[in-house]
Parts: sequence; structure tokens; C-alpha cells
Amino acid sequence: MTQRATETQLMFNRCREVRSRTSFARSTRFATFGVEPARRPTSLSYSTPAAHNVSTVVTSLQLELSHTLKKRPRIETSRTISFYPSTRNKFFHSYSSNMAQRPPLTFENFTSRRHVLEKLFDCSLTPTAAAEQLANATVAEEESLNDGLEITWACVLVAAREKPEMQEKLVELLQAMVTLPAPKGEKADVWQELPGLGMEFNHEWNALEIAQDGKKRQDGIDAFVHINQFAAKLFEADSRRFDYSMFALWTMRDALESTVSHRNQDTGPLDAFLPAAAAWIDLAGKSLRQCKDDFPPDRGANPGKGGPLWEGKHGFCHERWSLWQKRFDELASDSQLSQSLRETARKADEQMRKLS
Repeated sequence: MTQRATETQLMFNRCREVRSRTSFARSTRFATFGVEPARRPTSLSYSTPAAHNVSTVVTSLQLELSHTLKKRPRIETSRTISFYPSTRNKFFHSYSSNMAQRPPLTFENFTSRRHVLEKLFDCSLTPTAAAEQLANATVAEEESLNDGLEITWACVLVAAREKPEMQEKLVELLQAMVTLPAPKGEKADVWQELPGLGMEFNHEWNALEIAQDGKKRQDGIDAFVHINQFAAKLFEADSRRFDYSMFALWTMRDALESTVSHRNQDTGPLDAFLPAAAAWIDLAGKSLRQCKDDFPPDRGANPGKGGPLWEGKHGFCHERWSLWQKRFDELASDSQLSQSLRETARKADEQMRKLS
């Protein structure tokens, strides 16, 4: 069992809202509860070692993954926002056996949301107007608020992945959504917390599949880098509301806390994780430098644990920052890496030095 799969399993086992653990569909690639077997099946693609089925395990997981760890208060509404095993992924399961993988923006269930985003992108709608229309579609078009939120957040993140040049507009859109009034009939301000958005980020982050070579490999790398760029932009814009520091920590750990010669299938492909880590430094370096988020193992999981090169605090600290900067410096001159990766590492090293 891989490290991150173990962390996810233990953390979600502590969620009080977990219900049926045997009735949900199983991934064709991973064992029950989405925990990867001890030995990965032979495959022409690489998949991130986190649990692909985590969303089918957790019921009533309304808050983002990192927010859950920090024990933020849950949201009470008249219609419970709860991702039941029987309904979660019902819109996407037919698209891929990888339960985390989301369909392209042309997916039929995205149609009304996509039209709103297209108007936002061509400036036909302001971020506020687009937020209002997207919220209306979320509430009105599906059987439950649950379903509406799932499709809306998935659509937004797929757009961020496919159209990275529009990410700033998507950041403005989400910032506008948090100012909207609660949907009619709800007991709490649903939009203020954007429940489930962090979980969709978790899906996107875990959906990484890297082919052995060719265009599909580069497409997989680009998708992973783009979703990390979007998370970093949101974190930099409002680190309290969009508290996605854990994704940054995981990305840094996989990219920088193992030597090239000691990397294995658990750490992920360096040509995906190194540019993703560099993107966090480029887009949210100042916020990460000041971040003191801690994820101690006594919370039932160990998400902040370091890689082989780090045995210190299970979270952010100046010493860990220094290790990351040192590793970028070392990778910048590593002859085993391509010129492009070395240049990416060099620029990240320079940025970290300026922030230190």
C-alpha cells in the first residue's frame, strides 16, 4: 500500500459521516476503498498513488480535504450536501474506470455551465453575472444541490485544466460566487464555503495518468501542471478560503524530497511533478513561504509526512522550505534531467532565493 493511499484511508476512516463501505462500485484498478494494492498492476500509464475511489467512501464530506483535517465546522443546510456512495460519480462513472478522472469540457452534463463559462471567457458576462448564472444552474437543473455542486465544480476545474489561459477569469468567478446570497430554502450560506470544491480538486489531482511516451504523455503532464497552477492561483488570491496548501505540500514532496536515483512509482514522474512544484513557487511562493500549516500524524493520518530526504515537521516550516530550495538548485544541474526540466528547476531556485 502506498504512502498517500494509506494516509487517505486512515484520514477518511476517521470521518464520522462514513456510511456503507461495501456497497459502492469498485475501481477496476484499485482495491476496496480505493486503496492501491501493494503491487501496482502493469500498465502503460502512471496513476497518482492517492485513492481513486476516495469520493465513494465518504458520506457528507462537505468540506475540502485540507479543511477536514483542520476540523473546520460543517455546513448545515435544509438539503444536506452529502456525497452518498450511491450517487457520487454517477455523472462520470461511464466516462472512465478511473473514478477520479473527469470528462472533457464538451461533456453533455456540462452544457449549461459551459455556455456560462464561454460568455465569461469572451467578456460577454462579468464575473459577478457569470457567478449568478452558474449558481442558478447549480440549484435548478439537477435532482439535488449535491448533484448540482458536483457538476459545477467539475466543469470549472475541467475548464481550468483545458484552458489555462482563462484561469484568472475562473479565479474571479469563484471569488464572485462566495459573495452570492444563499439559495432559496437553504439554512446556511452555501456559496460562502463553496462546499465540495476541494473534493473536486482532490479528484483532479489524483486523476493524473501519464502515458509512456508521445503526445498522450505530454497531455497528461500538462493537465497535472494546469490543475496545480489553478490551485496555486486560488491559494494566492485567498489562502483562507481556498486553503489548498496540502496539494502544494504533496506536490513538493513528490518532486523534491526524493533523489532522482531513488524515485519510484510512489513518488510519480518527475517531468510532471517538478514543473507542478515550480508552478506553486511561481504563483503562490509568497503565501507558501509564510504558510505554517501543520498536519501532525496524531490526526489519524499522516498527510504531511516527508519524503526520504525530510524527517522534520509534518507540514510547512522554514527548514523544509530551505530543503526545497536546495533540491531545486541540485536539480538545476542534474545531468539526468532534460534541459527543459533543469531550466524549470533553476528558475524556481531563483524565485525561492528572492523570497527567503
